[in-house]
Amino acid sequence: MLTGNTQENSALGELISSTNFTCVCGTILLCSEYNAHAEECTGIQAANEDLMERTKVRQATQIVNRSTFHCPLCSDRNMDRGALLQHFENSHQGTAGVCPVCAVMPWGDPNYVSRDLYGHMRLRHNFDYDTYTDFAEQEEEMLRKVMEDSLNQQ
Repeated sequence: MLTGNTQENSALGELISSTNFTCVCGTILLCSEYNAHAEECTGIQAANEDLMERTKVRQATQIVNRSTFHCPLCSDRNMDRGALLQHFENSHQGTAGVCPVCAVMPWGDPNYVSRDLYGHMRLRHNFDYDTYTDFAEQEEEMLRKVMEDSLNQQ
């Protein structure tokens, strides 16, 4: 619905009724005829289908949460790596269990039980992987980059 100045609305209506438009199919028509033409135009339909295909939401791949973890030994949840390490130090020293960090890593084994979960965390997970790891990279490419970086540090 047009609102505002009646004269402006009238002028806009006249402009739409008198302005030519060239469709993607090559047909020249008035702008006011576009909607009716678009319903039957194979050129517009093909362009719309192409646009829909190019912008279609791809099926989402499962996103693995590597930022927060839950304790496999109790009900504590949503801890980052540092908080998880602190939790094991305070509550579960010397206890065996599956490492929640290893369990979500591409190279990790979700079934491997560490004899001392706190000791394992302290030795193996004393940094945040997302700072140093590009999970989208192949292992060989990451190794090449690490080797190059280590040579450049000397």
